[in-house]
Amino acid sequence: MQSYFATADADRANIGITVRSSRGGTGVPPVTRPLVRVDTSRRLLHTLRFSDESTPTRRRKPYGVLGAEVWVALAAAHDPPPLLRFAGVASSEFRVTSSEENGEPTPAFRFLAVSTDGTLQTDFTTAEAGQTAYYALRWLSTRGETGPWSEVAAATVAA
Repeated sequence: MQSYFATADADRANIGITVRSSRGGTGVPPVTRPLVRVDTSRRLLHTLRFSDESTPTRRRKPYGVLGAEVWVALAAAHDPPPLLRFAGVASSEFRVTSSEENGEPTPAFRFLAVSTDGTLQTDFTTAEAGQTAYYALRWLSTRGETGPWSEVAAATVAA
Protein backbone atom coordinates (compact mmCIF):
# COMPACT_ATOMS: atom_id res chain seq x y z
CA MET A 1 0.00 0.00 0.00
CA GLN A 2 2.84 2.39 0.86
CA SER A 3 4.37 2.42 -2.63
CA TYR A 4 1.16 2.09 -4.65
CA PHE A 5 0.85 5.27 -6.76
CA ALA A 6 -2.89 5.73 -6.18
CA THR A 7 -2.65 5.67 -2.39
CA ALA A 8 -3.14 9.20 -1.01
CA ASP A 9 -1.53 10.48 2.19
CA ALA A 10 -4.97 10.66 3.82
CA ASP A 11 -5.49 6.94 3.04
CA ARG A 12 -2.07 6.11 4.52
CA ALA A 13 -2.97 8.01 7.72
CA ASN A 14 -6.37 6.26 7.96
CA ILE A 15 -4.90 2.76 7.74
CA GLY A 16 -2.07 3.62 10.14
CA ILE A 17 1.00 3.46 7.91
CA THR A 18 3.75 6.06 7.66
CA VAL A 19 2.98 9.21 5.72
CA ARG A 20 6.18 10.17 3.94
CA SER A 21 7.39 13.74 3.95
CA SER A 22 7.36 15.33 0.52
CA ARG A 23 10.24 17.68 1.46
CA GLY A 24 13.03 15.12 1.85
CA GLY A 25 16.32 15.69 3.66
CA THR A 26 16.95 15.90 7.38
CA GLY A 27 15.53 19.35 8.01
CA VAL A 28 18.56 20.27 10.11
CA PRO A 29 21.07 22.78 8.74
CA PRO A 30 24.72 21.67 8.77
CA VAL A 31 26.50 22.39 12.06
CA THR A 32 30.06 21.36 11.17
CA ARG A 33 32.56 23.05 8.86
CA PRO A 34 34.49 21.77 5.87
CA LEU A 35 38.24 21.33 6.19
CA VAL A 36 40.06 22.28 2.99
CA ARG A 37 43.49 21.37 1.63
CA VAL A 38 44.89 23.04 -1.49
CA ASP A 39 47.27 21.19 -3.84
CA THR A 40 49.44 23.70 -5.73
CA SER A 41 51.76 21.23 -7.46
CA ARG A 42 50.59 22.09 -11.00
CA ARG A 43 51.14 25.37 -12.81
CA LEU A 44 48.09 27.72 -12.82
CA LEU A 45 45.93 25.05 -11.18
CA HIS A 46 44.69 24.52 -7.63
CA THR A 47 43.07 21.26 -6.60
CA LEU A 48 40.90 21.58 -3.49
CA ARG A 49 40.18 18.52 -1.40
CA PHE A 50 37.83 18.87 1.51
CA SER A 51 36.27 16.78 4.26
CA ASP A 52 34.13 17.35 7.33
CA GLU A 53 35.75 18.59 10.53
CA SER A 54 34.09 15.77 12.50
CA THR A 55 35.64 13.11 10.21
CA PRO A 56 38.84 14.70 8.87
CA THR A 57 40.38 11.45 7.57
CA ARG A 58 37.36 10.63 5.39
CA ARG A 59 36.03 12.57 2.42
CA ARG A 60 32.46 11.86 3.42
CA LYS A 61 30.00 14.74 3.69
CA PRO A 62 27.74 15.08 6.73
CA TYR A 63 24.31 13.50 6.50
CA GLY A 64 21.79 15.69 4.66
CA VAL A 65 24.48 17.74 2.91
CA LEU A 66 24.41 18.23 -0.86
CA GLY A 67 27.94 19.62 -1.13
CA ALA A 68 30.19 22.53 -0.29
CA GLU A 69 29.85 26.09 -1.52
CA VAL A 70 33.30 27.27 -2.61
CA TRP A 71 34.15 31.00 -2.61
CA VAL A 72 37.46 32.48 -3.77
CA ALA A 73 39.21 35.85 -3.58
CA LEU A 74 42.45 36.76 -5.37
CA ALA A 75 44.91 39.26 -3.95
CA ALA A 76 48.39 40.42 -4.80
CA ALA A 77 51.15 38.73 -2.83
CA HIS A 78 51.79 41.82 -0.65
CA ASP A 79 48.11 42.57 0.09
CA PRO A 80 46.54 41.58 3.42
CA PRO A 81 44.15 38.61 3.40
CA PRO A 82 40.50 39.46 2.68
CA LEU A 83 38.03 39.55 5.52
CA LEU A 84 34.78 37.63 5.63
CA ARG A 85 32.05 40.20 6.24
CA PHE A 86 28.70 39.21 7.65
CA ALA A 87 25.56 41.24 7.05
CA GLY A 88 22.22 41.36 8.78
CA VAL A 89 21.19 39.80 12.06
CA ALA A 90 21.97 36.18 11.23
CA SER A 91 25.71 35.46 11.38
CA SER A 92 25.43 32.89 8.60
CA GLU A 93 24.79 35.59 5.99
CA PHE A 94 27.81 36.33 3.82
CA ARG A 95 28.39 39.66 2.15
CA VAL A 96 30.55 39.65 -0.96
CA THR A 97 31.27 43.34 -1.39
CA SER A 98 34.70 44.96 -1.29
CA SER A 99 35.53 47.16 1.64
CA GLU A 100 37.99 49.98 2.07
CA GLU A 101 40.77 49.33 4.54
CA ASN A 102 43.62 51.84 4.99
CA GLY A 103 42.65 53.46 1.68
CA GLU A 104 43.21 50.22 -0.28
CA PRO A 105 40.30 48.12 -1.56
CA THR A 106 40.34 44.57 -0.25
CA PRO A 107 39.38 41.82 -2.71
CA ALA A 108 35.82 40.53 -2.64
CA PHE A 109 35.04 36.84 -2.36
CA ARG A 110 33.20 35.53 -5.39
CA PHE A 111 31.19 32.35 -5.71
CA LEU A 112 33.15 29.62 -7.50
CA ALA A 113 31.03 26.44 -7.41
CA VAL A 114 29.11 23.90 -5.36
CA SER A 115 31.15 20.72 -5.22
CA THR A 116 29.40 17.50 -4.31
CA ASP A 117 32.29 15.02 -4.44
CA GLY A 118 34.92 16.46 -2.09
CA THR A 119 37.25 17.83 -4.77
CA LEU A 120 37.36 20.86 -7.03
CA GLN A 121 39.90 22.14 -9.54
CA THR A 122 40.39 25.85 -10.13
CA ASP A 123 42.18 27.08 -13.24
CA PHE A 124 43.90 30.45 -13.35
CA THR A 125 45.13 32.65 -16.19
CA THR A 126 48.77 33.65 -16.65
CA ALA A 127 47.83 37.18 -15.55
CA GLU A 128 46.78 35.74 -12.17
CA ALA A 129 50.10 33.91 -11.63
CA GLY A 130 51.91 34.95 -8.47
CA GLN A 131 48.73 36.12 -6.73
CA THR A 132 47.36 34.52 -3.61
CA ALA A 133 44.02 32.71 -3.78
CA TYR A 134 41.94 32.64 -0.60
CA TYR A 135 39.23 29.98 -0.28
CA ALA A 136 36.23 29.94 2.08
CA LEU A 137 33.82 26.99 2.12
CA ARG A 138 30.59 26.07 3.86
CA TRP A 139 28.29 23.07 3.66
CA LEU A 140 25.02 23.35 1.72
CA SER A 141 22.17 21.05 2.76
CA THR A 142 19.77 19.34 0.39
CA ARG A 143 17.20 21.96 1.43
CA GLY A 144 19.47 24.89 0.61
CA GLU A 145 20.46 25.70 4.20
CA THR A 146 24.07 26.64 4.84
CA GLY A 147 26.40 25.83 7.69
CA PRO A 148 29.25 27.74 9.32
CA TRP A 149 32.24 28.98 7.31
CA SER A 150 35.48 27.04 7.14
CA GLU A 151 38.82 28.51 8.05
CA VAL A 152 40.10 30.55 5.11
CA ALA A 153 42.73 28.60 3.16
CA ALA A 154 45.40 30.47 1.20
CA ALA A 155 47.59 29.28 -1.69
CA THR A 156 49.83 31.04 -4.19
CA VAL A 157 49.04 30.59 -7.87
CA ALA A 158 52.19 28.96 -9.29
CA ALA A 159 53.52 30.59 -12.46
